[in-house]
Amino acid sequence: ERGFGNQEFVAKIKQIVERTGAKAQINSGGTTWMQDTKEIGYVQFPSQGKTHNMNVVLKANRPGENDQYARSLLKEDFGWFEVGKPRQLDPLNRWADAYGNLEVTPPLPGYDLGRIYYGKAGEVGLNPEIVDFIKAQKIQGPPVDIDTSWLMIRHVDEIISFIPSKFGKPLMLIVSPEAGVKLLEELSLQGYGQAAINRGLSTQTTVRAALKNQKLIQHNLYLQREKLDPLIDKLKQEFNLSDDQIIQVPAMFGYSGYSWWPNMVNSVVVNGELLVSNPLGALINGRDYTQEKFRRLVADASLNINFMDDKYYQNLRGSIHDATNTTRLGKNNPFWKSLSEDIISGSRE
Repeated sequence: ERGFGNQEFVAKIKQIVERTGAKAQINSGGTTWMQDTKEIGYVQFPSQGKTHNMNVVLKANRPGENDQYARSLLKEDFGWFEVGKPRQLDPLNRWADAYGNLEVTPPLPGYDLGRIYYGKAGEVGLNPEIVDFIKAQKIQGPPVDIDTSWLMIRHVDEIISFIPSKFGKPLMLIVSPEAGVKLLEELSLQGYGQAAINRGLSTQTTVRAALKNQKLIQHNLYLQREKLDPLIDKLKQEFNLSDDQIIQVPAMFGYSGYSWWPNMVNSVVVNGELLVSNPLGALINGRDYTQEKFRRLVADASLNINFMDDKYYQNLRGSIHDATNTTRLGKNNPFWKSLSEDIISGSRE
């Protein structure tokens, strides 16, 4: 919580989360980007004939930050630890070690506990000590690096996220600048060229004016062709995804790599509720055209969709996932029962 600017957002988060039976903990006066401060997981071990789960928090190595957020969660059955130390990075990559840049998929074929992925820009990726730690665990596979060099913040949570489906398989949301351009073209063809988009933001304009900005349009089509399409091909192979598990979400990006309208991929799932940015799209007959497009795209998800007014964070170049952090309960099944023979023998690289 950062004062008046996001009070309504915080109140709505609390309302939605607590109606699911979960608890919302508000951090007053602290960092804006709670996701960056820590990564919450769990350890599992046999105890008195049963399997015991215990949440643990990996402290972030953010240079110049006095991160006590991980330690603040310390209590019975909730531990914290750190791996490595903060490092000095060049200005373009100064956020590389924040944990909006470290994520994990839902369970995938061959990876019952999911597959870890992180962002990498050229030669600069996540802290090598953290990457080595992840590799040493083995069970969540060798981590997958994703090119974030074209983004301002260079965090992987700005590009993809996962939601559950009605059919058991997870769905991967991925930003699609091409879908963003097509959405504007659809509106124009339907006669809504004068409709306002990015309503209330510094980038507010009309559909027609956006389409006339060919530099912006071509920049986004370039991103799709050179960055997103190759990434889709890579992740289909790495994560063993079928085409019907991949949802290309309309998005557009400014030249410096910020989300031009609120990023609907940078979202959070909590107990059947999806917290997603209000894209502030064109209002057609009283309904947000971009919201309705998103609802149709995720129709196979078993979620209640909540569009959140996160203009406060959008103006600071972030969204809902960046501003929050979530504790997940561990699986009841002992993880060691899903270990493959090559992991047990130590033969996997």
